[in-house]
Amino acid sequence: MMPQLTPSPRSSFYQSFACMLLASGMVPTPLLFSADVTPAKAKTAPRPTRTTAEYDQEAAIRTANFTKPDDIQVSLFADESQTQNPSAICFDHQGRLYIAEIHRWRDGVEDIRNQQFMLADDIAIQKTADRLAMYQKHAARIPMEHYTAYEDRIIRVEDADGNGRADKVSVFADGFRDPLDGPGIGVIAGEDGSIYYTDIPRLWRLQDKDGDGTAEVKTVIQDGFGPRMSLSGHDMHGLAWGPDGRLYWSIGDRGYSFTTKEGRHYHRPMEGAVFRCDPDGSNVEEYYRGLRNPKNWPSTSSATFSPATMTPTPGTRVVSSTSSKEAARGGTMATRRS
Repeated sequence: MMPQLTPSPRSSFYQSFACMLLASGMVPTPLLFSADVTPAKAKTAPRPTRTTAEYDQEAAIRTANFTKPDDIQVSLFADESQTQNPSAICFDHQGRLYIAEIHRWRDGVEDIRNQQFMLADDIAIQKTADRLAMYQKHAARIPMEHYTAYEDRIIRVEDADGNGRADKVSVFADGFRDPLDGPGIGVIAGEDGSIYYTDIPRLWRLQDKDGDGTAEVKTVIQDGFGPRMSLSGHDMHGLAWGPDGRLYWSIGDRGYSFTTKEGRHYHRPMEGAVFRCDPDGSNVEEYYRGLRNPKNWPSTSSATFSPATMTPTPGTRVVSSTSSKEAARGGTMATRRS
């Protein structure tokens, strides 16, 4: 069954959450980059500092130029005093907002266009271990400490008193600061309360089993994504629940090279693709391949999976394919009988 999120009584802001997040500055205003965040702040949630009057004033400024339908209400839900460097969001069944924060951007997660002295090495990379070796090879120019100074994390934001404003912020999962980590730019809630997180080189399943607001169980569903440094933004993201009840996500042409728990081997270090797996993390498989930089993949309730027109015939499992825009670039489609 495809997971369905049902708003709680306290999450009356669901209908207009997108507008509220826009009002919060998560899109229209520049993000605070990781150079502005100290390691200590990257480990603890920011605390609200504005008074009610200051909050109202800020909300009025941010929403003043919004053009919206008459039946849509826009309000400020969370601001930069509560979250920094937001990259992706999702809600759980209780209406709690999860925000993936990227503090490693340009401070651990690099772009080959800014590190041209590594270009030949990066092109030759075949697996994630090769990228670590590349960093070690050039440690005289960029010390290894550079790649672990900051961490990506997920925070949880709640409206505890039901007044439409975030008043409780906590760190749900942190510690994503290995040299190969990042950026963590995909997050989605599962039907059982699990939070799934795309953070190169791994897809994670995070669980708060004791209900204390922190994910004490962190399970790697699959490792081996993004072996190359390549280009910023050609990362792993786009988490979505498909009409078949499975989890889908995409990666750009930073590539992938791994063997799944079931023994499937995929080695495409210079291709982007779309993958899917079962909610428990089993049966990871290629769905699309041959792509450059696929992004979000919203699904429908039918057998068609957007944005490409993909309508599998009964009894057929689409293992890999390509979007209409990528078709001209040589994407590949393969099917097999279930």
